[in-house]
Amino acid sequence: MSWWGGKKPEKPMEKTDAAPGGFDEKTDFQGGGSSFGGSNFAAGPSSGGASAPKPSGAIAAAQRQQMAQQEMMQQLQQQQMVQEVLNKLTEAAFDKCINKPESGLGSSEKQCINATVQKWLDTTQFVQGRFQRKAQAAQEQQQLN
Repeated sequence: MSWWGGKKPEKPMEKTDAAPGGFDEKTDFQGGGSSFGGSNFAAGPSSGGASAPKPSGAIAAAQRQQMAQQEMMQQLQQQQMVQEVLNKLTEAAFDKCINKPESGLGSSEKQCINATVQKWLDTTQFVQGRFQRKAQAAQEQQQLN
């Protein structure tokens, strides 16, 4: 009886270099066969118990994927920051300018909201300019040293 409970083969297997099931030790372990996706298992395990080294194409693809994920995370963080700023600005303008919520805005409420938003934009532009000048001065100072 065979290993799996089936019938024994009627004639003995011929001695070949290939093992049963089409596995060829010479090509499949050397990376020439397709049984293991062309991986080179003959090189042995890598040092430190880590996984086998990836081909350069796989490494580049993994790096591109990681960079794309990082860019996406940065974009999501920026969108979240913008949303938070808009929410704060809306809340500040509402608290300052809307005395009694109605179906529409009066002219004084519109002017107040416009002034509040304009102040915020001016302040943001001023602070950004100041940060840029400080960063530029620090960079110039670093270049001199």
